Amino acid sequence: MPLAPASDETWDEDFEDESERGSLLDRAIVLPVATGRWLAVAATLLVGVSLRFLGLDRWPLSARGADLAYAAHNLVRGEHVPDNLLGAPFAIEWTGLFLFIGGSSDAVVRLAAATAGVLVIVAALRLGRWLGSLTALTTAVLLATSPSLVAASRRVDGGVLYVALTLAII
Repeated sequence: MPLAPASDETWDEDFEDESERGSLLDRAIVLPVATGRWLAVAATLLVGVSLRFLGLDRWPLSARGADLAYAAHNLVRGEHVPDNLLGAPFAIEWTGLFLFIGGSSDAVVRLAAATAGVLVIVAALRLGRWLGSLTALTTAVLLATSPSLVAASRRVDGGVLYVALTLAII
């Protein structure tokens, strides 16, 4: 049964023909500025995550990264942690947390550093309250696509943790 108005008076008198009236589906979808900003934030995070997480197990660890991963592995197993890794206690504990959760693998060790790299992007986005949302988004885009930060997020030396902790303090 087709839908009809309750009375003839409820029809709009301006449109005599149905083709002039148009379809109910012919309307524009207007995205507010806030929605566009959230789409930009999501795209920034997607780019940052994909640059950091794809292919983590492609290359072997460096000598320093392997020493740090071995120390984190020993920490998880409750064995002796070497004392020659000066300046990296938080990196050992951060990596040990991921080794405890995910098991012993090069990819899991690099996952800890890559997660810290993504946290840098999130911390930059959280600075929008003080810097302004456009400035924070621009900063996050630059950090997400920065080759230096992407490389630091793939190395297991604790360098990206320093950046993440600095932004967390701010």
